[in-house]
Amino acid sequence: MIFYKSTTNITTFPYSDKIIHFILFFVQSTLITKTYIARNFKSDKLMPKIIFYFLIFCFSVELIQIYLPYRSFELLDLTSNLIGSLSGAFFVFFLESKI
Repeated sequence: MIFYKSTTNITTFPYSDKIIHFILFFVQSTLITKTYIARNFKSDKLMPKIIFYFLIFCFSVELIQIYLPYRSFELLDLTSNLIGSLSGAFFVFFLESKI
């Protein structure tokens, strides 16, 4: 996400990178949320804490790209990051509440 971006235009689907962003952040937030719940299951403010940290992380990743010469800030990337992170967190909470 913050490393070198190829200049070749081989992609066949124009928004495939947004899907990749979603998948990466979904998997990451799923694993982090699962771990956080396992360690702090009795906390009353668990969901707001997790969502807050994911929001900060998503915004940070995109804002850092403003200062990198070979990357750029994209609102759709930020949106994909946020949707992936929140979906992963809610997915884990949904699974944990069913168990």
